[in-house]
Amino acid sequence: MTRSRDIANLGDGVTAADITDATITAAKMADGAVEGAFTTQIGRRNLIINGEMRIDQYNNGASISTHGVKVVDRWGTALTNGSASGITVQRSTTVPTGQGFVNSVVYTVGTGGSVGTGGSYGIQHRVEGYSVAPLHFGSAEAKQFTMSFWVRSSITGNYGIGLRNSAKDRSYVGEYTISSANTWEKKTITITADTSGTWVEDNGIGLDIFFDLGVGSTNSTTSGSWQAGNYLGLTGGVKLAETTGATFYLTGVQIEVGSVATPFEHISYGESLALCQRYYYKQHPPSGHFFGVGNIDGSNGSQIRLFFPVEMRTSPTSVETTGTAGNYQLRVNGNLTCTSVPSFINASPWDSTISFNKTSHGLTNGYCGFGRSAGSEAYLAWSAEL
Repeated sequence: MTRSRDIANLGDGVTAADITDATITAAKMADGAVEGAFTTQIGRRNLIINGEMRIDQYNNGASISTHGVKVVDRWGTALTNGSASGITVQRSTTVPTGQGFVNSVVYTVGTGGSVGTGGSYGIQHRVEGYSVAPLHFGSAEAKQFTMSFWVRSSITGNYGIGLRNSAKDRSYVGEYTISSANTWEKKTITITADTSGTWVEDNGIGLDIFFDLGVGSTNSTTSGSWQAGNYLGLTGGVKLAETTGATFYLTGVQIEVGSVATPFEHISYGESLALCQRYYYKQHPPSGHFFGVGNIDGSNGSQIRLFFPVEMRTSPTSVETTGTAGNYQLRVNGNLTCTSVPSFINASPWDSTISFNKTSHGLTNGYCGFGRSAGSEAYLAWSAEL
């Protein structure tokens, strides 16, 4: 224990060379000093992006009731089959006290209904293959990992978390218990290494994570081991979607290699936003500001080129727009209101070309033109989501 006390009291003179897995574990056993002395020394360790639910380019905190879409960046909802209705999901400011969190995600059931045998209700996150490659799943060198998170629910009982590969033929269901209703609780699950199956280690889906809020028997199984098959939920687990008015909050999700759950890795807002923009980038300038610059091309518009702030996971294949044509303008020696919303021409992982359309503009080809916002509803967004 002398060594543990020495580690716990390390001061400014500590170096990276002094820190090993053994010293980290010893310090944690001593008095939790890993949170203070070591967190800044051991580098990035959380494989989850936006695990504290803070970045929300998609909805900016607005409630959504459409399922199969993103609630906040990197986190989506699932609803297939079943008879529950009126479910809403959104970013929340209800968080566990004293943990440094600002946001969570809240899942609220409108009218509860039967999940059915093939139903699946829950919250989903997909981790890119490049991020999970250090786990070496599907090989003799596969490593275990630990998942930790904070939850709060109006329904107590046993819940499941489904983990699976991209082919959906290797699955693991973890189990945790919510003991007190409407109370924040931290949960930790250590997942054994999987030496079987095929696991993606490139820019595809490396690990699919599903927080089970009601999964039917078809895709449910017992917990605690890797299995061949497509499983998302826990047999006999709580089916929150069947209870009218039930709520479920989630934040602080972390996955790290090894068997120890360290304190949540808080990173800056800017770093978290950049990580999210690899998968979804939304450009929403204030009215009167510009999207990008290009040139007049043909009698009906201008090709505007925009550069992404970070390299996206893959080339987006379309652009998302909102508002009407009147929310967009082509600026060339004055403002010309577009006759249709901007349209996608092409994109790479680094940039995109968009057409700002103005029928019979009467301008000379090759002249410089700017794409401009003419209303608060105007935005462009590109998706390279998993």
